[in-house]
Order: sequence, then C-alpha cells, then structure tokens
Amino acid sequence: MPYDVFVSYAHSDDERPRGAEFGWVTTFTEELRKLLRMKIGGQGANIWMDHQLTSNDRVTETLLQRCCESRTIVLFMSKGYLRSQWCQNEINSFLDQNSTHKNKESVFVVAIDETNRSTGQ
Repeated sequence: MPYDVFVSYAHSDDERPRGAEFGWVTTFTEELRKLLRMKIGGQGANIWMDHQLTSNDRVTETLLQRCCESRTIVLFMSKGYLRSQWCQNEINSFLDQNSTHKNKESVFVVAIDETNRSTGQ
C-alpha cells in the first residue's frame, strides 16, 4: 500500500518534553494529518511514521519498504538527523527508488536546527 507521506526523523528530536503528551515531531505529524484531512477531505493523506511498526515487524525491511513506497518524504533536519546513519539510509533509499525524486520535488524539509548539510554538522 503506497503512502502519501513518510516521516523521517532522528528519535532524539521527538523526545517528549516534561508535561507534554507527545514529542515535537509526533505533534507536528498529527497536526499535518489534521490539516491535510481538512484540505483534501475524506480520510486526508495516508501518513506513515515508525510508531506504526508492530512488535513482530522486521524493522529494517519494513522501514525501508514504507519509505520507498511513499509518494513524499518529510524529513526533520537536525544535527541528530545528519549524524544518524539510519536517517541517511532512509533519505537515500527514497531518492534511489524513483528517478523522479532526484529533483527533490517530493522531499520536504522541516529545519529543526541550523545545519550545514554538506558537512553533516
């Protein structure tokens, strides 16, 4: 089943602040889901985030499959994201899957930190 949006983030960027029900990335994603439901109607966009993994999923295979079968990717750019080999695998797998993504029209970046993307800092 293709997804409209795959959410890619470093788990350190979704830590739950004291007193908050969810972390920042999860909250952003849920608000995006609501907004797209209002804009598109019906069920809105089919958004995938790794909270949807079940305990018996093979994590590596499942994540990369969900990533590659998605139409767009929203990545939360941070120093942690750039340092994470797993995050790099997600974005590279997404871009490699379909040559139309090479022009990055299906990649949306939410900048959490000011980063130098060419050096990973």
